Parts: sequence; structure tokens; C-alpha cells
Amino acid sequence: FMDSAFNLMQASFSDR
Repeated sequence: FMDSAFNLMQASFSDR
């Protein structure tokens, strides 16, 4: 997993 992909996923979780 790349940092970019993780960053995008984390943003989605944080948004929730």
C-alpha cells in the first residue's frame, strides 16, 4: 500500500 492510497482511505474514515 502506498502512502497516497492510505492517505485517501484515512481521509474517508476521518470524514465519517
